[in-house]
Amino acid sequence: FKNQQSENKITSLKNEVNHWTHLGLLAGIQHTFKNKAMLDMSYDHLEYDNIQPSDYLNSSLLVVEDIDFYNQIRTNKNTPLNINVFKVDYNVPIKDKLKFELGAKLTKSNFINEQLVEYNINNTWQKEDLYSSYVTYDESIFATYSTLQIDLDKKTNMQAGLRYEKTVSTLENVEGKPLTERNYGQFFPNFLINRKLSDQSSIGLAFTNR
Repeated sequence: FKNQQSENKITSLKNEVNHWTHLGLLAGIQHTFKNKAMLDMSYDHLEYDNIQPSDYLNSSLLVVEDIDFYNQIRTNKNTPLNINVFKVDYNVPIKDKLKFELGAKLTKSNFINEQLVEYNINNTWQKEDLYSSYVTYDESIFATYSTLQIDLDKKTNMQAGLRYEKTVSTLENVEGKPLTERNYGQFFPNFLINRKLSDQSSIGLAFTNR
């Protein structure tokens, strides 16, 4: 401010669209064998797409120098995401009080994050590399597990299991150069014992490692 008047005046107009689309698909099959064992297989597919174009018109007025300055910018963000999940579970009763479960699951996901920034210079749109980016991400997680469940008596149930997960992921830039890479496997044991005290209450002890 100078002499109670503003020296500069800045006006910014923004027009933005945030558009999401989604597609989901689920398929599965379940079969029970004569020995009461059960096989359950399923497939899930999910797609998400986010398109977000924006336009900015910035106007600056220098009151003292009586200068008008206009700056027009447009941006666009495109982020498609795909997820595929394959799962199979097998549950078999060994005896009346003993059950065994075995399963496997594969989750594959990938997305593209494209951010484009352009300036209007002499009625020509020019890309601003400093603020524009393009990255891709691919991830695969394979997991397998086994669980043994036993009824120790009419009121006590015990369950023990082990799960293994293998993760492989890569984040790459527009040139296909890896920015981050992960490749590791982990074991996750779990244990649970539960005692029924009455029809309304029970007590349990659980251990898991994640």
